[in-house]
Amino acid sequence: MERAGLNSIEAGYGPSVYFALRTIGAFLGAFMLAKYSSSKFYKINVAVMVIALTTLIFASDKFLIFGLYGVIGFSIANVFPILFGLAIQSRPDKANEISGLMITGVFGGAILPFFMGLMSDTLGSQAGAVIVILAGALYLLFAGFIIKTDH
Repeated sequence: MERAGLNSIEAGYGPSVYFALRTIGAFLGAFMLAKYSSSKFYKINVAVMVIALTTLIFASDKFLIFGLYGVIGFSIANVFPILFGLAIQSRPDKANEISGLMITGVFGGAILPFFMGLMSDTLGSQAGAVIVILAGALYLLFAGFIIKTDH
């Protein structure tokens, strides 16, 4: 909003683009997972997300920003289901515990806005919030390459 000079109505299209493409990504992800291994599909999606988030920090054109919102939504759509599936496949005997831990991990999404706001205030820009999300995406990317799977 601040870098592209958007009013509040125009800025409201951002979440719509994000969630529309996240929904499409979740639907198409089912077909993509039939063609690619879940590990490879995960790595591709997270790498695309990292690139899009990094670009978003510096973007100022509203069409580029909206496009990046869509790319981020599309690429993040299958991350949780893939991680959940891989975790259950690796330890089916611990399915209940894994399920509980994964859902508990969703709580992290509830505390992230505090850190996003803190970073934005510190930097005086909404790019601070994106940096917090980027840090999480970089962790997911790093984990995708160091965790060994048989799948």
